[in-house]
Amino acid sequence: MRGRLAGRLAPGVLVAISLAVAAMVVAPLASAADPIRTEVEIRYEGAFEGTVKAAKPKCEVRRRVGLYEIRSGETKRLATDKTSREDPNVSFPGVMPKPNRRYFLRVDRRERRSYTCARAKSERLAVE
Repeated sequence: MRGRLAGRLAPGVLVAISLAVAAMVVAPLASAADPIRTEVEIRYEGAFEGTVKAAKPKCEVRRRVGLYEIRSGETKRLATDKTSREDPNVSFPGVMPKPNRRYFLRVDRRERRSYTCARAKSERLAVE
C-alpha cells in the first residue's frame, strides 16, 4: 500500500522533492569538507603582533586569534585579540616575552552556512 501523499503526487514531483531535500542536507556538508585555507603569521617588534591571511577576505575579518606560550612542552594561552572588519592584524602589547620560551598564534576554525574557514597555527617564535 502506498503512502497518502505518494498517491496524489506525480512521480516526477516526488523525485524533485527528494533531490531538493538531498541538496539541503549535502550543501552544508560540502562547505565543511573544503575549508578555506587560512594562515597566521607571528612577529615580535616591541610587542607580539600577527596577521591573518586567507584565500577569501571573509576568512580574515573578525577572527579571534590566541597568543600561546610553550615552556617545557606545556602550552598556555596568554591573550586573545580579534581582527577587525578592515584590518587582519592583531597585537598583544601587554605581553612581555620571557627567556627559554617559544610563542605562537592560533586562529580557530570558523563554520558558517555557506563556507568554512580552516584553523591555522603560526610558526613558533623564540624571542631573544
